Amino acid sequence: MENDPRAVFERLFGDGATDAQRRARGRTSPRAAPREIGRGRVMGVRILAIYGVPIGLLASGPLIGTLGFANFVGIYVSVGMAVTILIALRWRRALW
Repeated sequence: MENDPRAVFERLFGDGATDAQRRARGRTSPRAAPREIGRGRVMGVRILAIYGVPIGLLASGPLIGTLGFANFVGIYVSVGMAVTILIALRWRRALW
């Protein structure tokens, strides 16, 4: 194990990036869904779940440092619930 923080960061970043690529290709393959609508849903989930992760991780570090962990989690959960409710209200006819 190296003691240089930059080398450790580069190694962890590279490992994480390659692992994320492998998981994204293997688990959300469009071939898993037999119909066109199924492939569209799989790709939509892939976009929502995978591609936003690096941005969220990069943004959360400074926010946790500024706001504190408990405050950050409270705001994160509140925003997530508010957006979920807005989506449900906007799409309620299609969902139910």
